[in-house]
Amino acid sequence: MKDKWLTWLLEKRSGGDAEQKRKTYEGLSPIRNKVIEHADIQAGDTVLDIGTGDGFIAFGVLEKHPDIDKMIFSDISDDTLEFCREATRSLKTEIPVEFLKTSAEKILLKDDTVDVLTARSVYIYVKDREKAFKEAHRVLKPGGRFSIFEPINLFSVQRRGGDYFGMDLSPIQEIADKFLKVLGYPHDTSNDPMLNFDERDLLDLAQEAGFTHIKLVYEARVSSKAKYMPWELLYNAPPNPNALSLKEAFEKSLTQEEHERAVAYMKNYMEKNDAKGGQAIAYLLAIK
Repeated sequence: MKDKWLTWLLEKRSGGDAEQKRKTYEGLSPIRNKVIEHADIQAGDTVLDIGTGDGFIAFGVLEKHPDIDKMIFSDISDDTLEFCREATRSLKTEIPVEFLKTSAEKILLKDDTVDVLTARSVYIYVKDREKAFKEAHRVLKPGGRFSIFEPINLFSVQRRGGDYFGMDLSPIQEIADKFLKVLGYPHDTSNDPMLNFDERDLLDLAQEAGFTHIKLVYEARVSSKAKYMPWELLYNAPPNPNALSLKEAFEKSLTQEEHERAVAYMKNYMEKNDAKGGQAIAYLLAIK
């Protein structure tokens, strides 16, 4: 049985829908390309991908830079590392690869070991980001590049308003109170690693870790005519490996009749209303 990390990456993230899975990877490709581009990877570099997951960044490096010295896949999950190990066997790359079970907060490598450290949507799961950034600085060689991408989830939550993704749930408030409690609403933005930082914190963390040259690219988007995601995706796909899907929350907290009422109301609401809020993301490049 796959653990929660690999299960979410390969199945739950796309709600179990193959076409949505294809669209997810298609949407992530520009992010991967920017993380790799910002890292300025050179021939002979050793590259460490922290929180590699399904290896999306790491496999992109192998494809784009066949002249690197080594690619290190690292994660806290044995299952994701095994998935990447099997994938590299079928890839038959000649680049030496290593699979390292380690966390971002305590990287099991010696000082000054790697030339490049990459990560995508990893530090939103890290409670002690200060320690994690210092670890990144420690394992990088002088002149090493730290290239990461993080969603700024706090921006989206603050702009949405409403009970759930900006929806007005007051007509089904008694039902909504039940499933929102199971989903952990209202969010505690001060203690949730996914919500307790913004782009300025990333800059401060890099500077405090000892990086000397730091560049941050911040993008924020809002639209008064934004469309909600497809209902099937919102209903079936948990937003992260630690979260329940809306369907799972309904099943845990509602009667069958309440479940049906909630689905009917929320699906209709999404079809007739524009989505509130927006999206913010940040790319950070820091050089040791």
